Amino acid sequence: MIAVIDDGVNAGIWPQIGSLCFDMEVTGRGKVRPRGTPCRTESHGTNCAGIIKKYAPDAPVGSICIFGREKGRSTPGKLAAALRWCLGQDIEVINISIGFTPVSIPAELAEAVSALKRKGTAVFAANSNKGVYTLPACMEGVFGVRTDPKLSGGEIYRVPAPPFGVGIAASSRHILDKGAGISAMTGYGNSYGCALAAACCWNHLKAGGTIDSFLGTLAYREEEEAGTAGMPEDVPVVAVEGQCGEWTAVLRQVCVELGKKGYRAAFFSRGMGKPEEGPVFRIPWGMETERTWKRRRRSSACRWC
Repeated sequence: MIAVIDDGVNAGIWPQIGSLCFDMEVTGRGKVRPRGTPCRTESHGTNCAGIIKKYAPDAPVGSICIFGREKGRSTPGKLAAALRWCLGQDIEVINISIGFTPVSIPAELAEAVSALKRKGTAVFAANSNKGVYTLPACMEGVFGVRTDPKLSGGEIYRVPAPPFGVGIAASSRHILDKGAGISAMTGYGNSYGCALAAACCWNHLKAGGTIDSFLGTLAYREEEEAGTAGMPEDVPVVAVEGQCGEWTAVLRQVCVELGKKGYRAAFFSRGMGKPEEGPVFRIPWGMETERTWKRRRRSSACRWC
């Protein structure tokens, strides 16, 4: 089975989804239970499930909703609860098209991911569309996925992992059939590339493959933004923090150039002043600084990628 952890799935939107194997929700206290009110909209999770069934039509799909009344926001605790529930089920692949950007990894999330890895469950998570460090996509034991605007349909590649370790690029442009001759194309975003990757992995497992061999089945593709691939972990980080929006592409390119010169360049876009006024400083890879934490602790909520 494939579990879609998102804001719920409305199986009536895309006919190819069919019946859900399970339709669960996580309460504010972290309890996983059958969903009281079925999803009745064309939700983010519905589109992800539609993509999965397009490329893996035989895959049984179930839904775990971790969003509450506040649309588009959840918590790491709810995500961890959903993952723990998956441990007790016959689930082979988990699709997570959401993430958050704290400095440190919550212990409960790390424990859940480690347990799933030991069990042999493939966990796919979308990286942030802003190109920043994202959990759980950047965690060990998780297949981090980003999209590429040059890809379409079922195109998926293994790419040089940047500092954040997201080594899969997949298309997010998919045509889904609503029936009666009506179809629609999904928008650009890492979420929809992640769903394609999850479907491809399920097909690989059903063909007799293993999780460890999945990446080897993907064609390798070089990217211009691969300047920091393969660097030792003791290489210092240059953390570039600046305003998002129109400056995002500029700051990302700065990180690319720094990577080519031998640094692990990390871009934190939190809207903290103009780029020319923002700090550029070195920190040991994987370590926190008080200044970084104070500026980024607001970003602990899970959001769509």
